Amino acid sequence: MKKVDAYFQQLPEPQKSCLLAVHSIILAQDPNVTPNGNTPCPCIVTKGKCSVTSA
Repeated sequence: MKKVDAYFQQLPEPQKSCLLAVHSIILAQDPNVTPNGNTPCPCIVTKGKCSVTSA
């Protein structure tokens, strides 16, 4: 399991479902945006920089 998946799984509802939805929406907007699997909380990477966290 990736660190990001583990992070989402430990969240209580409704936080888990809301943050998963936001995470999916952000990733769907631009093919150049990728999730960063190197951090324990979700981080969206664009142009090599962490630009959004959903912690």
